[in-house]
Amino acid sequence: MVMPEDNNLAQLLNSLGLAMHAQAFEDNDVTLEVLRYLSDADLKELGLSLGHRRILLDAVSHAGGKKTRRRAWNASPEKLEPGERRQITVMFCDLVGSTEMSERLDLDDLQSLIHAYYSSCCNIIEDAGGFIARLVGDGILAYFGYPSAREDAAECATRASLKILEALGSARLSGTSHVNVRIGLATGMSVISDMVGSGFAERHAATGLAPNLASRIQEVATAGSVVVADDTRRLAGGLFIYADMGLHHLQGLEKPVHLWRVLGESPSSVRFDAYRTEIFECVGRDAELDTVLESWKLARLGQCRIVTVTGEAGIGKSRLLRTASERLARSSGLSVLLQCSPNQTTTPLHPLIAWIRREAGIGASNGSEDRGHIAAWLGGGATPLELALIADVLGVPVSGAEALPPMPPDRKPNLTREGLLRHFERHCESAAVLFMLEDAHWMDGATEDFLRSLFLRMRDRPFMALITTRPPEKRNWRDAAAVTEIHLEPLKDNDAEKLIHNVCHGKSLPPAVVSLILAKTDGIPLFIEELTASVLESGLLHDDSRSLAMHGPLPSLDIPSTLRDSLMARLDRLNGAKDVARVASALGREFSFSLLLRVTGQSPARLAAA
Repeated sequence: MVMPEDNNLAQLLNSLGLAMHAQAFEDNDVTLEVLRYLSDADLKELGLSLGHRRILLDAVSHAGGKKTRRRAWNASPEKLEPGERRQITVMFCDLVGSTEMSERLDLDDLQSLIHAYYSSCCNIIEDAGGFIARLVGDGILAYFGYPSAREDAAECATRASLKILEALGSARLSGTSHVNVRIGLATGMSVISDMVGSGFAERHAATGLAPNLASRIQEVATAGSVVVADDTRRLAGGLFIYADMGLHHLQGLEKPVHLWRVLGESPSSVRFDAYRTEIFECVGRDAELDTVLESWKLARLGQCRIVTVTGEAGIGKSRLLRTASERLARSSGLSVLLQCSPNQTTTPLHPLIAWIRREAGIGASNGSEDRGHIAAWLGGGATPLELALIADVLGVPVSGAEALPPMPPDRKPNLTREGLLRHFERHCESAAVLFMLEDAHWMDGATEDFLRSLFLRMRDRPFMALITTRPPEKRNWRDAAAVTEIHLEPLKDNDAEKLIHNVCHGKSLPPAVVSLILAKTDGIPLFIEELTASVLESGLLHDDSRSLAMHGPLPSLDIPSTLRDSLMARLDRLNGAKDVARVASALGREFSFSLLLRVTGQSPARLAAA
């Protein structure tokens, strides 16, 4: 962002889309020079919403010296810094009926309503990992997957949209109950950069189809609905329930767009299943499966075992866990699957609570009938106090004599933990318990504390925990039980070829295509599946009885959209090494250290570390 040299604060506010606040600044004698010293609290006192405060503070913090500012203000596009190319999910949220409200409400009431609307929506978006790019009139433009990539960007955007509808539907803003929004979501490649030129300036502008598509989709959506493009639905997977809206011809687009209305979250979806339209058998993991089975044999004899499966994203941890659970299901009395989520890392006991709600059949409405579901899930051995405690932690209302009695705040979590531990103890009395925890790298502290208590209590019982996580594994469970560690490596070429064959449903690809897939995927099962599926969907192959033949020349095999977020998130975690990786990618898959040293201009020690 650049500052006008003539101390024209109104000009700056207008360039940022914040002209509606010019009068408030003038009434409080705030000039462009004074603006540099205002804090977030000062701007809040002036009536700016959270999103507006962020935009203005960001503009001030990025302002340079006077001479530089004049050059930037008159800059032509070719002089600008290059933008960052990445896949993002774009949200466009629009307030419905704002024109009618401006006619009906007093100006002060209207300002308070708009402020409350912005604050509510922006807080939800930022809590979900979104980035507020721009506030346009009564609309909000937000990016998910920027400035840091997220492998669950589409999921986070969809969930945040539903939360906005829920929050505005249950709240009365500025004395009116008729506040509603419509939201459009789209995913695609964009170039994000600062657009600065003569007479205009915009921070974090996204160039590409996704922002325009999200805006057009929002126009199609009805009040109180979330509508997504097909790519966004595919990336968010089966974690949500959709209504098919069919093909729509949107203004400015040549081809019709397949749209889906999001009805809500899927109550019983398992993440591994939800992200895949088809699940293939586990290949190349016989030794690892044997290790799990040996630990299970010991667990059934009353020797509590913990097996940790460590590996990078896409290496096959969830597939191994799923295959092991299928083989062990017949000999287990209780099979438990807890799933940690990247957007719930600070929510206490989220994996445990989500599992109980799923297993007990607790609905989102938390109705009075859910009390019976909890009682059925706990079984006949549970006490009335345990029932009340579990209902309380799930947020299910229980009234009358069954309600939770008054107690000190520190006593309730201890009693709840004890009640859950006894629940697992009762199951161990009849048969071995298989306890699975997925994605422990996203586990919250309260869940970790509960697991340590659980493993210590199960030390001499028929119990096995199977835990998947990404490196580096920061938790040591050896103080609670015997631990077996499994580290998953990439598949060997012969196993990778078996997986390709499975994805092709037993039909053979041309050897050149197989070699190209093997070269580009480095033995990562998820990459192999997605790249093979991309080839099958490309239209370059035709079915020739038992094999698939190529129509034309060998394709270049672009990265599928389903992998872009995951790969970019992994690059973002490299921090300082990311720029080196970018340069190296331009050199090719193989290069010498000396060549990279000359191109990057870094010191040998710094480059070696990267």
